[in-house]
Amino acid sequence: MTGESTSVTVSIAAGLERGHLRDENQDVVVVDGWVNGVGSARFALDRQIDGPLACAVVDGMGGHSGGAAAAWLTARTLSDGLIDVHDAAAGIALAEVAHDTTFRAGLGLGTPDMGAVFAALVVTPGGVTCLNVGDARAHRLSGGYLGQLSVDDTVRRSSAPGDVALVAAIGGGAAEPPSDAHHYCEAWTVGTHRFLLCSDGIDEVPPDEVAEIVSEEVSAVACVDELLRSVLRTPARDNTTVIVVDVEVRASIDG
Repeated sequence: MTGESTSVTVSIAAGLERGHLRDENQDVVVVDGWVNGVGSARFALDRQIDGPLACAVVDGMGGHSGGAAAAWLTARTLSDGLIDVHDAAAGIALAEVAHDTTFRAGLGLGTPDMGAVFAALVVTPGGVTCLNVGDARAHRLSGGYLGQLSVDDTVRRSSAPGDVALVAAIGGGAAEPPSDAHHYCEAWTVGTHRFLLCSDGIDEVPPDEVAEIVSEEVSAVACVDELLRSVLRTPARDNTTVIVVDVEVRASIDG
């Protein structure tokens, strides 16, 4: 008896840049257990998967003392728990653990307002899950269009471009966890799929330029390098972290 199954190969590239103005890097990247918050760091992997593989961009709240510590704490919590996120309830529970850990640490360190935001992907042989809190973002390239999977937890303060305020974060001085960790899940279809995770430092680059770079038929590594070069050609006032995830799903016949 024969049946059809799929094989899933993942290529991931990640990069961080501190930018031109910040003395401290408050972004942290998570890729398959690798956690790094060093400016100008790079990471790549390429392999077939038979279980969950998780990655995330975590952005410390730069306006608050302790943002770097909050980002590291959140990243460690995500690194340990993301592979067990299979549904919305599990995602919300993980965000609550990250929030409680960061909030309590802030009280102990004397930096009660420290916080972080994140966007994460969990890639499995069966499909992909996106989870986010705050304004770190996850995008998917589909049909040449770069669409946002994550939800920005922000409100506009004025008509000025970029003048927004966060309304949800991990930690951030609030004893209660975020009311919702945004969750998206989709099963694979045969073919190639590209995802982009990024902190809001990428906003220095015009959205159409970001979309054009991500749409190019180049490797994940080359895509990350060009995105970060584009950021560094701007004033780069914030830290920037990007992860590009390429997934190839092939059908195979069992029997």
